[in-house]
Amino acid sequence: MGEKGKLSTQTLELSNELTGWKTKFRNLEEEYSNNMTDLRNNHEKEMNEQRQEYEDAIALLHKQLEEQKDTIETSRKKNRGLLQPSVRLLQLLKASKRKPSNKKLNGRKKFKTGTTKYRNLRRRTEGLQMNQNNCV
Repeated sequence: MGEKGKLSTQTLELSNELTGWKTKFRNLEEEYSNNMTDLRNNHEKEMNEQRQEYEDAIALLHKQLEEQKDTIETSRKKNRGLLQPSVRLLQLLKASKRKPSNKKLNGRKKFKTGTTKYRNLRRRTEGLQMNQNNCV
């Protein structure tokens, strides 16, 4: 076995080593592919979880918004119910200020007449007292 045998043995060894490297490379490619698939699946799962959290948060906000709208509408209805009698009372009050009733007019006339009579009597009594003081 000489040179040929040595070369044949080296060729066989190199061929076996090459086969080993090819197998290793295929295994690494498969591992890489599996890792990328796992990474993509994990990423999609995370994205779906975040999307679901976001959609849940939006749904909660919509629910709260609807509740606030309902509360506001209920308050408006109550305020309208309370406001209508107040408006009616204000209108009646304004109307009563504009158009005094006959009783009020008669009362005012009597009051003015009484005040005038009182002033006249007071002037007379003052005038009489002055006359008495002048006489004395």
